[in-house]
Amino acid sequence: ALSLGSRRGVLDELDRQKQTLTSQLRELEEAHRQVTHALALRQRFLTTVTHEMRTPLAGVIGMADLMRDPSTDCTEFPALAQQVSASANDLLCLVNDIITLEGEYAEVVAPNPESLAALAEALVSNHRYAARNKGLELTSVVAPGLPPTLMLDRRLVSKAVRYLLDNALAFTAKGEVRLELAQQGANLEVRVIDT
Repeated sequence: ALSLGSRRGVLDELDRQKQTLTSQLRELEEAHRQVTHALALRQRFLTTVTHEMRTPLAGVIGMADLMRDPSTDCTEFPALAQQVSASANDLLCLVNDIITLEGEYAEVVAPNPESLAALAEALVSNHRYAARNKGLELTSVVAPGLPPTLMLDRRLVSKAVRYLLDNALAFTAKGEVRLELAQQGANLEVRVIDT
């Protein structure tokens, strides 16, 4: 038989072990939460990256296919080569963004003076092959009255507009997709309109 003091010592030791196990369980639960969060971020990152890579890769492949097609007029080759270059540059920008990515949602805005007409044409030309394959007309319009250049982050604006154009081309069966740049008060308004 255990004395009262011995029983108290055993109970105290059991209580210490219970507290230790409770603390370890909390640490394991927190570690599990962090791992689950990291896995979700990884999946979101991979989904975004593969989606972002698809458009410029499709542009490079599409223009290369057109250049190999014997029915393509050779006078179109410089324009096709320019579109291949633009798509390859978009892909390079994406790879550079991945390499320099800091933190979970690091998006540093780097505005520069950009020509709106050149930006609109570059965005449309990267999607022209996909539009042609679906029999769609793809155009861009810069509204009168807009300044010829604006301070903006071309990479971030291009990224957002690419999503809009991708979706419009994916869900438009016939007719036209049009990119419009207009002024809404003091803001630049970007519209993608489909039939």
